[in-house]
Amino acid sequence: MKSSALVIVVLTTLAAHQVAGKLAYGKCQTPNLQPEFQAEKYTGVWYEYARAENSFQSDKATCTSAEYGAKDLAKAEISVVNTQFVEGEVKNIDGYADCNHNDTPAWCKVFFPSVPFQKLFGGGDYRIVETDYTTYSVVYSCVEFLGFIKDENVWLLVRSDKTGNSTVEPQLDTIKSLGFDLEKLIYDPFEQCDAL
Repeated sequence: MKSSALVIVVLTTLAAHQVAGKLAYGKCQTPNLQPEFQAEKYTGVWYEYARAENSFQSDKATCTSAEYGAKDLAKAEISVVNTQFVEGEVKNIDGYADCNHNDTPAWCKVFFPSVPFQKLFGGGDYRIVETDYTTYSVVYSCVEFLGFIKDENVWLLVRSDKTGNSTVEPQLDTIKSLGFDLEKLIYDPFEQCDAL
């Protein structure tokens, strides 16, 4: 009976986390993160240039952006508003991030109150691998389950939705060094963004 209950708990946990991304076998990486991360310089609007496929963002989305604002910068807490344009409709989700997880300033935990059970699982993982605060940010995310299953994602964010390929080539190399196939990334075409 106890083993059946354990299996149900494990399956329920995996199902709940499947909502938050793609599962694979393996352990999460521990990439070097942005040294001396400054939350106040990270605030403002970021546009999604490219990302790994995941189950919580529509493959049909365009004009995807995140606006980060000051919540309590003394505690490295920032507000979050994610926006995307999906099949003629603007979709938003509001939340907040604690960017001092495990006393590591570039390691954030993101919380969206409208997402069920997220707080129970400790929030979304958001690690700033590198940023220059004015042009680009490489973000890595990974959660482990049972010590051998991982939910791993990556994003390349830019400050302008008009950024060209040559501007972000070094950051694409960083994403490749994290083990992601650049040909499998989803690149935001930024179509019809002026309508927003």
